[in-house]
Formats: sequence, structure tokens, C-alpha cells
Amino acid sequence: MTDREPVPITEILASVLGGLAQGVDVRLGRLVEGWDEIAGPEWRGTEAIGVRDGVLLVEVDRPGRVSLLRFHVPGLVARIEEALGSGLVREVRLRVRRRADEP
Repeated sequence: MTDREPVPITEILASVLGGLAQGVDVRLGRLVEGWDEIAGPEWRGTEAIGVRDGVLLVEVDRPGRVSLLRFHVPGLVARIEEALGSGLVREVRLRVRRRADEP
């Protein structure tokens, strides 16, 4: 049996978590966390759910707003690119947020 120096748990966790995060774009978290600021006032009452394969899913508070917001999608993509760089979002999909009392 050999004597080895103990490895601090922080080093072990950093190694494990670093491997899990490999390939994850940190801009996704910035987009979701900074949504209100990045999206702007036209997008108030909406929530960025996430991005998969370049497609941003946004939940909208009311059905009538979906049609109106479709006209603002090109401006939204431009704001995202300005704030976070190009290549993160190439398409935006809108869906109406489910109310808590809906099944």
C-alpha cells in the first residue's frame, strides 16, 4: 500500500463538474438569466425557456400577444447577437404559457 496525499474535495468536484459541462454554451444561462434586459420592453410578460439546436423557446403570457411578437422576432435575434454574440439563436418559437389551473 502506498502513501498518497489526500486530494481536496474541491479538486475532485471541479474535475467531475468540468467534464459534465463540456460542450455547454455558457451564453445559454446568460440569456435566460438576463432575459428581460436582453429582450427589451416589447418582450415583457415573456420568458426564455431555453435553446436547443439554435432554436429559442419563448413562453408568452397571453395568446393574443403571440401574433404581435412574431413581428419582433428579427429584432430580438439581433439583440441577442449584440449581447451574447452570433450563432446562439437562429430561430425563435413562441408558445402560450400554461396557467397553473390547466391540466
